[in-house]
Amino acid sequence: MTAALFGVYGASGCGRGIMPLARQQLVRQGRAADRLVFIDDNANAAEINGHSIVPFEKFLDMSQGVSSSVGLATANSQVRAKLYDRCLENGIGIWDIRAEDVVVMDNVEIGPGA
Repeated sequence: MTAALFGVYGASGCGRGIMPLARQQLVRQGRAADRLVFIDDNANAAEINGHSIVPFEKFLDMSQGVSSSVGLATANSQVRAKLYDRCLENGIGIWDIRAEDVVVMDNVEIGPGA
């Protein structure tokens, strides 16, 4: 069976900032960082910083038969909500990407896709 697939949905500024954190998180979990891609339906390149950029439909094709999760990388809350729904409707999990040294205070809730 092929290893799980992970994506950072958005290859612009927010996505490029989140990608190194996503890669580090996978490495800490003992997972292969080569199973990590950018997802962007309007990309002007095929690769950024060593990671492929694929449209959502190709990510779905790549996800056939494997577990797949996506971190949402857009600051616009309305767009993020649409991407969240799109992923769930297609059986793609939402992946919380956090820096190793993040501190979450008591009584704070961070929703999926934040």
